Amino acid sequence: MARSTFFVKFLSLLAFAIPVFSQIGYNENSNTLLCSKPGGVYCVHRSLAGSTTISCVGPTTAEIRSCSIELSDILPKELAELAVCYESDPTAGDAVCAVNGTGFTLSHRTTIAVPETILCDSPSPEKYSSPYQGILHQEINSKPPAQPRFTPIPLPPPVTLGDVPARETVHAEPVVPCSDPWYQILGRARVSHGLLPVYLASSVTAPVSAASTGFLGYNNAQASSGSSRLGASASAADEVQGDIQGLTRLQARNQPTESKERLKHHLTTATMHLPQNLLPACIASLLLLARPTQAGVAFKNLGTNTGWDGTNEENKGTVEVDTKIFYSEPSSLKMTQVFDADYDGRYHSEVYKENVYKLGDSGAYGFRFRLDESWEFADGQSYNLAQFIANFKGSGCDDYVPTTMVGLKGSRLYTRLKTGGACDADLKGFDDLPEVTAGEWHQVILQADWRNDDTGSYVVWYDGRKVVDEQNLATTVDEDEALQFRVGLYANGWHDDDGMKGSQGTRTVWYDDIAVGSTLQDVNTGGSGGSNGSGSSNGSGGSNGSSGSNGSGGSNGRKGTCTRRRKQRRSNKAKRPRNRRSSG
Repeated sequence: MARSTFFVKFLSLLAFAIPVFSQIGYNENSNTLLCSKPGGVYCVHRSLAGSTTISCVGPTTAEIRSCSIELSDILPKELAELAVCYESDPTAGDAVCAVNGTGFTLSHRTTIAVPETILCDSPSPEKYSSPYQGILHQEINSKPPAQPRFTPIPLPPPVTLGDVPARETVHAEPVVPCSDPWYQILGRARVSHGLLPVYLASSVTAPVSAASTGFLGYNNAQASSGSSRLGASASAADEVQGDIQGLTRLQARNQPTESKERLKHHLTTATMHLPQNLLPACIASLLLLARPTQAGVAFKNLGTNTGWDGTNEENKGTVEVDTKIFYSEPSSLKMTQVFDADYDGRYHSEVYKENVYKLGDSGAYGFRFRLDESWEFADGQSYNLAQFIANFKGSGCDDYVPTTMVGLKGSRLYTRLKTGGACDADLKGFDDLPEVTAGEWHQVILQADWRNDDTGSYVVWYDGRKVVDEQNLATTVDEDEALQFRVGLYANGWHDDDGMKGSQGTRTVWYDDIAVGSTLQDVNTGGSGGSNGSGSSNGSGGSNGSSGSNGSGGSNGRKGTCTRRRKQRRSNKAKRPRNRRSSG
């Protein structure tokens, strides 16, 4: 069993870390913990707000565990990542790791029933009756917790503690009763949270004496929506030692797989004999790093029409759910556009998710697509498949302007970056990318550091092969607006080329496994391969680490401008005026 625990010999940090714990205190004179309820387990954050637990297993030993890690060896990955810490009351000491109606006690891996309404967005879990709390208490404390075994580890030179993103648990809103977790989590869940909040561990000063006051250097950027159990940011040490150095860097570089394995090992074996002034910062790092498998997935959709912030269907275009052709069950999104010689507007059939990134963010984005098997690749005309777009208010160009785009040029995959201003922008295109075949499923994954200077990066995988790898460059426009992620068919060539090339006036693309997250692992989703309608399943996917090409086909210096477009003719489907006018 993976036990993400740590042993602290000198626990003066608890004078800062847990002053709000009514059940766990610290005696400065004896340098020991005060545990009014031996074996009691508490949520580090408020109930249902995170997946980290803390318990008092002895006078000098505290245990911090990640529910996601603890349950990863007994539950499917999709379920373990959604585990949350639940407690009936902040002082009850009855915290369990809850996954859709089942609470797991970590000491003995026994399970208890958690009322479904608690995990179905009940506004107040504390309202449940004391008999339920008694059941939890009895289950957790039926046996004394086993003492972990520890092995000392050497301490490398100190390192400055930097910003490390923590991951808020994604809580799925049910569309069926929560008692059916397989249906909810693996098929139809609608993620209710938006982008991941950022927790800062950098607001620290050194040194700090054991008698100092204040809380741990752990600042919740969204304190208004629920503060950390460990309190707001205050004084701590700005240097950390031990294997925390490597773990911090791994997490900061978005390498969760390696980080998780190292974390599971070192937090199980590490005995930290550290100076008292270093402990608060060490624990700040451990609390952030104890959750590498918490949901880094900000959004995930398996080909359904739920969870999106909106749909953009222009003229005769449609967005439909298709249960016959899909990659991952139960369905896919079918996007269709029809050329109209009497129509002078644009041709979008898209779904979109708001606020997926802003300047300075980093993220990963993935989707699968399938062209209709009769798709005509005509004379290099372009069809966009996905794009990032925002309403750059007051910019002087179209209401909505796209930045990064991914699509087809003729029969080849194409992508481009936009930098500079929203209107007077520089475009960097990547043309010499692989051929795309019709009638088969393909996967596209993007990973980017969104910067307006030479510190950005942009990497693209196509069917598991790295086809673009650009480092140390600007990757987005110099604007503050948050951008949407749009997925769907946008027949931009019909508008930009003033007409249709070829003879195929109806175009259809299917989409599945759409995800937004922090890492490649978050968005490299995959079912077992679904139905192509004709029975020819392809669905090759996943990142295989191929070296690929560095900046293949990049063309620099092409200038892009946004000019005011002709007034678009209204259609009976154009019911979303905020997205109706768009250059993307």
